[in-house]
Amino acid sequence: MNNIAVAVAAVVLVLVLAGCWASSKYVVTKEPEGSEIITGEFPKSLLEDESEFPWYVSGYRDYQPDSSVIAILHSTAPELQVMVFCGTWCPDTKHELPRFYKVASEAGIPDSHITLYGLDRSKHSADGMTDRFDITNVPTFIFTLHGKEIGRIVERADESIEKDLAKMLRKPE
Repeated sequence: MNNIAVAVAAVVLVLVLAGCWASSKYVVTKEPEGSEIITGEFPKSLLEDESEFPWYVSGYRDYQPDSSVIAILHSTAPELQVMVFCGTWCPDTKHELPRFYKVASEAGIPDSHITLYGLDRSKHSADGMTDRFDITNVPTFIFTLHGKEIGRIVERADESIEKDLAKMLRKPE
């Protein structure tokens, strides 16, 4: 009887560990010079570790979006879906990603409506996501409204994240 209990406990442990492994959608690797590269779909909370990603924390803290544009975005923002392809190693990502999240927070885009996808230096994903969404540069922000893509910001915003997004929302459908 004791052997059966041990066997059942072992099977349960294996299933739990397999479930944890399967739910992990991202990998963090450290380059020789110390840079952290996140690949795969990952939560924003990883970036909020100031010891690993100080550029994110300071960029978010220091950016002040245009409040008049944020007020315009506020009515539509909760309906937006955003897919972000980024490289935690990339200077453009380090500039634009914290600004994007500051705009998203102030405009009211729920975190649950944002999918954050990290790429390695090749900017190609083994799971086909970069091919599926025709990603060639990072960061690429893909904005959709009611299931339809309304626009992208690729590498750098033309004016600012909030102004570029407001222009996308004003385009006739």
